[in-house]
Amino acid sequence: MTTEDPFFVVKDEVLRALIKTRQLYEHWCSVDEGREIQSIEEQEWSATELRNALRSIEWDLEDLDDTVQIVEKNPSKFRMDATELMVRKSFIAQTRDEVLRMKKRTTEPKPTINECAMEQVSLSSPGQTSGQIFNNGGGTGSTKYSRLPNDIESPSKDSGSNGFAQGGLLQQQKRVLHDQDEQLHVMSESMSNIRHMSHHIGSELDEQAVMLDEFGTEIENAETKLDATMRKMAKVLHMSNDRRQWMAIGFLAVTVFVLLLLIFAF
Repeated sequence: MTTEDPFFVVKDEVLRALIKTRQLYEHWCSVDEGREIQSIEEQEWSATELRNALRSIEWDLEDLDDTVQIVEKNPSKFRMDATELMVRKSFIAQTRDEVLRMKKRTTEPKPTINECAMEQVSLSSPGQTSGQIFNNGGGTGSTKYSRLPNDIESPSKDSGSNGFAQGGLLQQQKRVLHDQDEQLHVMSESMSNIRHMSHHIGSELDEQAVMLDEFGTEIENAETKLDATMRKMAKVLHMSNDRRQWMAIGFLAVTVFVLLLLIFAF
């Protein structure tokens, strides 16, 4: 059995998936605000990819929550204290809250620029301000989660170059497909880790079953020895009773014989 904690394996996968999902979310906000150009089909496809990524993270968080509940029922067996359990619960809760915020935004009406700006602040580090997120009223500054690359300029810059815009759309579509492949790869790794976790728990249950079987065998052996001892004791008691009976009969016979001799003697 491996000694690696499955929780940290799945946690690393969740963190990697969360970083990619944040990039998808920021890209979705940019398109929805009109800062990037996409067709209606591409916008719908981007929104679907974002929702699928969020759903995948939610599934991984449910698996992590299940492992925490298993450990919480028997912490001494897994050698885990209450502090570590609280840290794991806190990670699950904070990640779930962030996923729910992004998921809620994708199902609401079209967000304003200020709403997306506030959302980016909440996803960035606590020391960042809205002034660091947006610069000069519309451009993006240096943030913790960088924007997805964009080869399409705004309509005011390339209104006379349809060919350049089409080429940019094709490149952007390729990037989105590449992001999709990475998301599928992350999901595949997550499923592999979940299988590994299931195998780990199954091995623990198999070991416990073997221990129970051995304990049952020992109990059967003890019962067999006890039965043999009881039979021997019963046999000894029976033999002892028979000896007393014969001694009593012999004593009575001798007594009768002596009485007869005395009677006939007189």
